[in-house]
Amino acid sequence: ARGTIPTDRELRKYARLFCRSDIDDDALLSLGEAKDVFRQAGISAEDVDAVFRMVDVYDRSCLAFPEFAVGVHIASRLRT
Repeated sequence: ARGTIPTDRELRKYARLFCRSDIDDDALLSLGEAKDVFRQAGISAEDVDAVFRMVDVYDRSCLAFPEFAVGVHIASRLRT
């Protein structure tokens, strides 16, 4: 069974993905940048929106790395 807590390896993978996806290099992923990554995880558009709303804890329409890592981890579990 896959764990609910990301492994160190998964976190390194998420960090690389975050850096590649941060087009404007501001250490935040915009709504569009983050949703593109979540869609690439292979989840439905409805789930993409739900995951984003869940992890955007400050309701800023952008994600810092910790929020993004949680979102990608959730998305990876939804598609399995």
